[in-house]
Amino acid sequence: MTKSNMDLYLEYINKRGSCLSVFRAIADKYELKSGIYPGSYIHITPSLCLSEMYYVDSDKKAIAFFKHQNDIEAYLDKNKCYTTAFDFQFEGADFTKPLGAKRGYYDLMISLYSGFISLHCKDYLRKGGVLLANDSHGDATLAFYDPDYAFIGVLVESEKGIEISGDTLDRYFKMKSEKKVDLDKVKKQMKGPNYRNQVEYYLFQKKV
Repeated sequence: MTKSNMDLYLEYINKRGSCLSVFRAIADKYELKSGIYPGSYIHITPSLCLSEMYYVDSDKKAIAFFKHQNDIEAYLDKNKCYTTAFDFQFEGADFTKPLGAKRGYYDLMISLYSGFISLHCKDYLRKGGVLLANDSHGDATLAFYDPDYAFIGVLVESEKGIEISGDTLDRYFKMKSEKKVDLDKVKKQMKGPNYRNQVEYYLFQKKV
């Protein structure tokens, strides 16, 4: 039996996690309405928390998934966390090249397991906008050392669920030894360094 489009999505989030609580916490705290998600694959969960999303991926499976727009719309309409209408677009493209997305527009940019989005897609995030990044490919490290971003918080799990913390941020991005981070090595290996203190999700704010 052929799996439906949304069955593929549900199977995907069952394996990797939906991150719904992460997106909800960020959207609520910073009052975010729009986002761009380069390297999204079929991860449409942000659209449950943000009413306007722009997804980008060159993967053939992602391109095929987003062709079933009616299925996606029906799912979002049933499960979204807000009362306003939603809008989403998908571009089947390589995010390291110029995109059709609006420049200097989006409230949130998502960088999860997909390379150096903070570098290649910086122009699409508005001034004051928020970058959510992990360090699986070293992108949180690049953002930390990029003067165009300010490190503003981490997401941590507590008894209340996912919470955003801006406390003691100076403990992060510190090597176990006193060695300096080799950014060229990070870019070449596409892997974050082994820091003394690490979390899954880091938050940055675009300064310019």
